[in-house]
Amino acid sequence: MKKEHKTETAPEGQALTPEMEPKREKQFYPDYLAEIIFCALVGFELLLIVAMAWPPPLGRVIDFTRQFQPRSEWYFLWLFEVLLYFPGRSAFIGAVVFPVVYFLLLMMIPFIDRGRNGRFKAKIVAWTLLGLFIFFTALRVIRDTWPNLFS
Repeated sequence: MKKEHKTETAPEGQALTPEMEPKREKQFYPDYLAEIIFCALVGFELLLIVAMAWPPPLGRVIDFTRQFQPRSEWYFLWLFEVLLYFPGRSAFIGAVVFPVVYFLLLMMIPFIDRGRNGRFKAKIVAWTLLGLFIFFTALRVIRDTWPNLFS
């Protein structure tokens, strides 16, 4: 079934005015594509202007008068806290086994979600893993902030 296009024609003896001309529908190419490219370039230019006007600070300020204390990034704090509970020869459990089991459980959530009450079980696993991450990270932050608290 074809759509019929209405075309207006001028009455006899009169010229076709701009209001009477048929409107052309916008096509993706070149109309919308040109608009998208223009908006992307304007956004990129604004990003460059902001980045040059207010450059970000590069890392921590180093104080050479104090002793160097290496610190890990925030996403590894939980792992360093877990390592404290596995000293000596059992460090392999805290450094390898615990993180591998943690991430395997995290990757198994879509498979736990299947079956009866699967969504509930998956939520329990996900919230437990998130709770462990937050708990161990918070413990490490507290231990770093107030070192005499746990001694």
